[in-house]
Amino acid sequence: IQQIGTHGSGDGQFTNPYGIAINLANGDIYVCDYSNSRAQIFSKDYTFKSKFGAGLLNSPVDIQLTSNAIFVLSHKQPFIYVFSYGLTQIQNISCDSIRKHLKGPIALIIDRACNFIISDYNNNSVIVFDNTGQVVHTLTEGITQPTGISTNP
Repeated sequence: IQQIGTHGSGDGQFTNPYGIAINLANGDIYVCDYSNSRAQIFSKDYTFKSKFGAGLLNSPVDIQLTSNAIFVLSHKQPFIYVFSYGLTQIQNISCDSIRKHLKGPIALIIDRACNFIISDYNNNSVIVFDNTGQVVHTLTEGITQPTGISTNP
């Protein structure tokens, strides 16, 4: 068992680490740092490489990687932040539909159709948004305070 990072606010340190993603192309590990409002990147040998989003992200809780972008879900703001692999912010996905429907987003996945599937802890739901932020489907029956979400590849 290997530990990544320590408690704190410096490089390679966390205060409430949340979502994690692995870049399958190079093995880099991406971790949301909720209380430090940033994300950090570690190499496959668990050494600190970089951080991004400081001063921009507000309580990030989950992170997803696609072939051309990094998507970070904010818990306190109904935003999905989009970054390039150069760690430059490309856009925020936050429209009236997302702001209206999300009360406490906690987990994000992106399906093959580029839909955003978000579990919302405070809303007792899982909501599917298309890539423009419009609601495609809402799941509420039998769902109480979901804390995670996954799909079958």
